[in-house]
Amino acid sequence: MSGETETTAYDLIFPRLDSFLRSMQAIGDVDDFVSDSSLSLNSVENSFVVQAKRLFPGVDSEVHLRAAEYIHPQIHLRMNSVERLKKKKAGKSSIEQWTKAWESGMKRKLAELTGDEEYFYKYARVWNSMSTTGEKSKLIRNSLLMAAVSDFEVLISGLVRAFLELRPEIIKSAETKYSFSDLEPFSTLDDFRRHCAENMAETLLRGGFDDWMEWFGSKRKIRVEEVTENAPILVEIFQRRHLLVHNGGKVNKFYLSKVSGNSTPSEGEVLGVSRTYLKRSLDELTIAGIKLALSLVLKIGSNQKDLEEVDHYIYHLSLDFLTAESWRVAHRLCDWQLSFVQDSETRLIASVNRWVAKKEIDGLESVGEEVEAWDVATLDGRYRLAKYSLLEKNKEAYALAKSLIARGDIDRENWRDWPMLRGVRRYEAENVDEQSRLWVSSFGDEHEH
Repeated sequence: MSGETETTAYDLIFPRLDSFLRSMQAIGDVDDFVSDSSLSLNSVENSFVVQAKRLFPGVDSEVHLRAAEYIHPQIHLRMNSVERLKKKKAGKSSIEQWTKAWESGMKRKLAELTGDEEYFYKYARVWNSMSTTGEKSKLIRNSLLMAAVSDFEVLISGLVRAFLELRPEIIKSAETKYSFSDLEPFSTLDDFRRHCAENMAETLLRGGFDDWMEWFGSKRKIRVEEVTENAPILVEIFQRRHLLVHNGGKVNKFYLSKVSGNSTPSEGEVLGVSRTYLKRSLDELTIAGIKLALSLVLKIGSNQKDLEEVDHYIYHLSLDFLTAESWRVAHRLCDWQLSFVQDSETRLIASVNRWVAKKEIDGLESVGEEVEAWDVATLDGRYRLAKYSLLEKNKEAYALAKSLIARGDIDRENWRDWPMLRGVRRYEAENVDEQSRLWVSSFGDEHEH
C-alpha cells in the first residue's frame, strides 16, 4: 500500500455543507413556485384554463376561457337551484328532470363554443380535476418535507465519514477486526480507511435521529444546543416525516412517545405539511446542518486556516440569508456565532447582522436600546453608518454613506448590496432626485455567449 494523502476539515466538510444548503434552497424555491402557481390560479376561470390546456392542448386558450366563463356561473346555478328544490320538498324525479334540462342547455352552449358536442364531457373532466388542485399542493409539500429530511440525512452521513477520515484512530478503536485478505482490494491506506469509515457510517445511519445525535454529542463530544441536545423541533420534523412515509401521516403511539408539547396532536389525527410548517422545517434543518458541520470543523480543525474559514463562511452565509430575507435563519446563525467568536472585528460584524435580522423580525423596539448604547465614536465609519441605519436615522445615514463613498471607505456595490442599508435606499428613492442618487448598475458587466 502506498502513502497517505493529507486532507483537512475544510476540504471534507465545507463542500458537503454547501451541497446541503443548495438542496435546502432548491426545496424552498420549489415550494415558492407551487405557492405562486396556486395564487395565480385563485381565479376559478384561470385554474380551469390551465387544467384544460394541460388535458386538451389542441384547443386555443381563448376557447377554454370562454367555456370557463360560461361553466362557472352555471355550476352555481345548478347548486342553488337544486338546493331550492330540496327546500320545497321536491321529489327525486323533479330534481332529476331539472338537472337533465340543465345538462342539455350546457351541451348546446359548449358545442357552440367549441364546435364539438363531446366537450360537455371533456370539460366535466377538467372541472373535476380542478377540485384536487389544493390536495395536489399538500401532496407536493409532503414530498418536499421528505426530500428535505433525506438531504439532512445525506449531510449527517457525509459528516460522519469526514470525521472518521480526519480521525482514523476512531476506526482503530472499533471492535470490527480485519484480516489481510480484507486489505487486498485496496491500493492505499486511505482507500481502506474510507472503506472502514463507510461501514461505520452505514451502521450508524441505520439508526434514527437520536442515535446520530448521541454519536456526535455523547461519543464525540460535539455538543450543539438545539441539535445534538434539547432539539424537540428537529425530533418532531423527523417523526412527522416517518409518519408520512410509513403511516400516511396518521398519528400513532410511537410518534406520541417521541414528541411533546402543548399542541401535541391526538392519536389517529392525520398530519400534513402546510406552507408555514415546511418553511419552518427548512429553517430548522438549515440552521441545524450549519451548526453541526461548523462545530465539527471547530472541534477537529487541524490548522488556523480551518478555524478562520468558519468565521469567513458564516459571514458570507449571514449576508446571503439577510439578502434573501431569511431573517430567522440569519438571526440564529449570528447569535450562535457570537457565542464563540474571538476576533473583535468579526464580533462587530456578527452583532450588526444579528441586529439587522432581529429588527426585521420584531421591529426597531427589539434592538433600539442595545443599538443606542453601542459606542461607535472610535470605530470605522461603516459602523457609524450601521448605527444610523439600524436606528432609522435615514437622513444622517444617507449623508454619511455619500461621504464614505466619496472617500473610498465603501464602494457603490456596498451601497447597493448591504442588507443593513435597505431602509436608507428606500429613503433615497423617496427623497432624492434620480440624477443625484448613489446609483450603480446591476447589469454592468459585459456578456459573451
